[in-house]
Amino acid sequence: MSRSPVEAPQHVLALLNKLHKLSIEQEDRIKGDKARFVSTDVSNNADGEDGVTPHKYLDNDSNSKASLDDLMRDKFIALDEDKCHFVYQLIRAMDATNVIEAGTSFGVSTIYLALAVRQNKKSRDGAKVKPGVIATENEPSKAAKARQHWAQCGSEVESEIDLREGNLLETLATDVEQGVDLLLLDSESEFVAFGFQMNTPHDPDN
Repeated sequence: MSRSPVEAPQHVLALLNKLHKLSIEQEDRIKGDKARFVSTDVSNNADGEDGVTPHKYLDNDSNSKASLDDLMRDKFIALDEDKCHFVYQLIRAMDATNVIEAGTSFGVSTIYLALAVRQNKKSRDGAKVKPGVIATENEPSKAAKARQHWAQCGSEVESEIDLREGNLLETLATDVEQGVDLLLLDSESEFVAFGFQMNTPHDPDN
């Protein structure tokens, strides 16, 4: 296994490793039984349990939107660890200090963004600027879990994140006047559409 390129306290690296393992375990269980939906109770992780428990079944003849909503509400939807490392290194290489993440989920990838931005700010002689990462999340329960994870990381991560709850087309409509160095988008079509509509002071024709 290659060494992590992320500069962070050991307890933060340990938390990230743990969350990535939980995400992989959850994905494996979903793929292992296509008829079954699973739920992740992250709050139980502190006692050493994997936190992945059977949730509910979905009949093959039933396309229950409620069941799908429950699954997505409990699903990590975290970037793979190698992709998180890539984004972290990209932000560092760009010297980016203003980053937006569309869809925070449980806040795993957001930790990488905050760590990278903080390192870049340090190279600017500690200039006093707003939190460097604007994160968005439409699901309140996921936003709450994300805040818990950031709190475990400490102020080095927490202080760099401005979490905005609600529809991203509304939460990102204002107060991004500082410009955007990097926008991390999910693959969902509405997020992609939002990305193409964004204009920045650096490229008004974008």
